[in-house]
Amino acid sequence: MKKSEEIDQRILDLLHPERHNDTAQVLEQLLQFCRLENDPKENIKIAKMRLGHLLAIEAKSEIEYTGTGIRHLREDMKLSQGGFGSKIGVSHITVNRWENNHFKPTLSNCQKIKEIEDAFHGND
Repeated sequence: MKKSEEIDQRILDLLHPERHNDTAQVLEQLLQFCRLENDPKENIKIAKMRLGHLLAIEAKSEIEYTGTGIRHLREDMKLSQGGFGSKIGVSHITVNRWENNHFKPTLSNCQKIKEIEDAFHGND
C-alpha cells in the first residue's frame, strides 16, 4: 500500500461517524500516527495535504460504497475484479478486499467509483 493510501485509510478510520471526531482531533491523531513512521516530516506534510484534499471531497459529497454495492456495480458492468480495479487504479486484490468488507475504499477511490457508476448509468 502506498503511503498516501495508508494515510487516506487512517483518515477514513478517524473520520468514521461512530467515532465522533472533529477535524482537530483527526489532525492531531493523524500527526501522531505520522510521527511514528520512518520519515515523520515528509509523512506529516503528506498527511496535511491528504487531509485537506479528503475533507474537501467529503464536503462535496457523502459518497460511500459498501462491499455489496461495489460487487453489484462491478457485476452489472460485467467486469472482473481486475477489470474494475484497473478503471479505478487499484489491484484486483484491493477490489476483493472492498467487496468482502475487509477494507473500505478511500474517499478519492469512492469519487472514482462514483464517476464510473455515473458514466455506466449515463449520468455524466
